[in-house]
Amino acid sequence: MKTTSLLIAVLSAGVLSSCATTVPKELVDAREAYRRASFGTASQAAPAELHVANQALAEAEQSFQKDPDSYRTRDLAYIAQRKSQFAEATASINIQQKNEAQAKNDFQTTQGKVVAKTKQDLNQTRSALAASERNGEATAEKLSTEQLARADAEKRAADSQAALARLAAVSSCAKLRSACPGSRGMPSSNSLLSATPSTNPPSPVFGRDCCNSVHVT
Repeated sequence: MKTTSLLIAVLSAGVLSSCATTVPKELVDAREAYRRASFGTASQAAPAELHVANQALAEAEQSFQKDPDSYRTRDLAYIAQRKSQFAEATASINIQQKNEAQAKNDFQTTQGKVVAKTKQDLNQTRSALAASERNGEATAEKLSTEQLARADAEKRAADSQAALARLAAVSSCAKLRSACPGSRGMPSSNSLLSATPSTNPPSPVFGRDCCNSVHVT
């Protein structure tokens, strides 16, 4: 507020003085430079430098009031112009540095979030992989146990079938022995049932061969 009031006072004094004498070009340029800086970004981004430029312009205006055509007035006006330009440049640099700092802060924040998310995903992946490996091992162990049990059951079934086959063979042998006449030294059932004795006696050799042909395994 004070800067604006001072600017108005300086410009008013310049206008009033210009009615009597011609304003030097250096002072005109200094006024325009300060006006541009005060209404630009310098008022917020470089207030200290803008204040220095205001003081320099005020000194040039005072010199113009005392001695309008002097070299000192022109020199002071030139210095005021440069200080206003310096205020504008400083404001631009400050804004750029602020933007860069904000961008760096945003980048670091985003990077931190990405790193944290990546670590979380990696830990979840490792946990899932470990669980999958444990499940795979359990499944393989279960399959192995089932295969062993199946093989044992098949072996027991084969042993039972073999035992039944041996039992059947023994039973068949017993039947054959009972049907063989030479096994007990008695005549066959056909000879006992025959009403008329046969003229040809039974061959004891045939009976022995029939019975001897059965072997129990």
